[in-house]
Amino acid sequence: MSTTQALRRKLLKTAGYASLSGMTGPLQSVLAAPPPAGGQDAAAQVFMRVSQTLIGRQDLNAALAQALHEALAAATPGYGSALDKLDAILARQMPGQDQPPAFAADEKDAQALRLALLEGWYLGVVGKGPNARCLAYIDALSNRLVADVLTPPSYAYGPCGSWQARP
Repeated sequence: MSTTQALRRKLLKTAGYASLSGMTGPLQSVLAAPPPAGGQDAAAQVFMRVSQTLIGRQDLNAALAQALHEALAAATPGYGSALDKLDAILARQMPGQDQPPAFAADEKDAQALRLALLEGWYLGVVGKGPNARCLAYIDALSNRLVADVLTPPSYAYGPCGSWQARP
């Protein structure tokens, strides 16, 4: 059992005893507090910050973010260090700058992660060839961007095979 799971169980037991004894007021703020940042949670926070900076949106799907983070971590050697490096590169970039960040020769891993991260968010796919994993279709950003115009929300407009008909 992980430390986080043990902490949750302990808090739930304490909340149960407290509710039986009628002193739930002081414990509600403790139970509502987010878990302490560390380990996986800290890396997920960095992933979300990097994603929001690269995409320029704050309203990213949290479930998709978690799936992309886990898939990229599994598929990318040296993922943690590349993510930290990319975070540092984006932090030194000037606010409001529309151009992609400049990468030094020794930052190729961060540059490759940047491209993989953007591909994951916009296409919903992580990896290439037989190792590719599709994590999203409707929730991929490329489809969300056209959802107000195209039904179904994708670039394959119309029923199956409609592209074959001559105009």
